[in-house]
Amino acid sequence: MRKKHHHKKKPGVFKKWTGKLHLWLGLAVGFLIFIISITGALYVFKDEIENFTRKDVIYHHEQGIDRKEVLPIRMLEKAVVEQVKEKYPVHWVNIPVDKKLSYQFYWYEHNPEGWNYFDEFPIYKVAYVNPYNGKVLRTYDEKNGFFQIVKMIHWSYLLKQSWGTYLVGIPVIIFVIMLISGIILWWPKNKAARKQRLSFKWKNVKNWKRKNYDLHNILGFYSSIFALIFAITGLFYAFFFVQAAIYFTFSGGETKYPDFSSITTKAPASMRTEGTLDKISNTVKAKYPDAYGFSIDLGHERYG
Repeated sequence: MRKKHHHKKKPGVFKKWTGKLHLWLGLAVGFLIFIISITGALYVFKDEIENFTRKDVIYHHEQGIDRKEVLPIRMLEKAVVEQVKEKYPVHWVNIPVDKKLSYQFYWYEHNPEGWNYFDEFPIYKVAYVNPYNGKVLRTYDEKNGFFQIVKMIHWSYLLKQSWGTYLVGIPVIIFVIMLISGIILWWPKNKAARKQRLSFKWKNVKNWKRKNYDLHNILGFYSSIFALIFAITGLFYAFFFVQAAIYFTFSGGETKYPDFSSITTKAPASMRTEGTLDKISNTVKAKYPDAYGFSIDLGHERYG
């Protein structure tokens, strides 16, 4: 009696080259994607951790605030400048709506000639300030802070933003191709194969290579759905054509890209006084009492 030998069908040319593409792209960008993923995951917890580590200065603890008024913004700015003694001018102030929270005054300068993050930004610093007496509670060097470094690794590998973001974006585009090619390779030809690729069937499987293959296939398939969403939405920040495509898709076919510059206004010089910023601040607080806060640019000349 002759034994029948079942030979595994060789993959087609398309799947063969899809497999090679998946393998080599994975080897090429796997480490870079790992860095992008880890730094992005770490940065998610920035607010929670800083709210704990800065809890002593986020609230100013001034007594009797219901009977007191905050100092004018320009007066607060002068007090902050005198206390901090920084060579750069204050850039903006974060004003919370909650009266118990401290104001935050920021120094932030951009040097377009710098080739890396540390040269590109001469300073990024914040002072937490009691708005009722102008006292600086504490300053933080945000430029060299843990979460800012993590953010900039995620954003541009600590390289100049104008081209560093592309060096981050290109591996992510390759990652998207990997995900799509992985789904093509995963896609089963029949019902029996589909069951094996949607759940683990290891009752009679002892070969560790087979188990590793199943782990890659099954976990890879489920995670690829989320990974595609993360990758595509991340590319929104790196490439204009991705922004335009997303706007086109979610605006129902409207191709016009929104002009964000049109929402920026500048008051005539004749209307600007020492109390102008306070009027703006009071108006915003009155109109948006449920907001967390807002920022006001202090209008000084920038770097270079």
